[in-house]
Amino acid sequence: CNVCGELQPVLEMISLTGCSHGPDTCQSCFVQWFHAQLDTAGWENISCPSIGCESRPTHNDARKYATPEDFERYYRFSLRGVLENDPGWMWCRATACESGQYHVGGDIFTCSACGYKMCVAHQVAWHAGETCKAFESRITKERKAQDRNQQQANEATIRKIAKQCPKCGSFIQKKSRLRPHDVHSLPP
Repeated sequence: CNVCGELQPVLEMISLTGCSHGPDTCQSCFVQWFHAQLDTAGWENISCPSIGCESRPTHNDARKYATPEDFERYYRFSLRGVLENDPGWMWCRATACESGQYHVGGDIFTCSACGYKMCVAHQVAWHAGETCKAFESRITKERKAQDRNQQQANEATIRKIAKQCPKCGSFIQKKSRLRPHDVHSLPP
């Protein structure tokens, strides 16, 4: 085996469908490799453990050589990957729901599994009693108010920890024994 270095019976050695080399990894090592790659690299980046081989496992390779639990995870991840690339597919955004479905049109997505209603344009819970335009306007105003509040808090902090330079008017923090104008550490 090219992974563990142990001599293994020929029937215990495997290679993936797309490999151009012969079987050179024992099934036990492949199972461990597959599990580790699924956890660290992600389903789409699993490759043959043979040095220099970039072959990826097919669906049948994964079913044949991985543990049933790892195959189930691999299958679920790969299915999600395919569906996420389909522009008509949407996942339910309810926290306890893992369902998804095709959304044909309209502003409201209603999950057939849990009934959650979501705004398609904003990808948030449906804003009942409010058009998308009104929702967007309200959210924009709220964000601007939050930005103003944050700016005011920042300015208050600067005034608390800094002094205004008598020469240029910038807020500064005097460091060590330097003259105030030598160190401008805060923006004007």
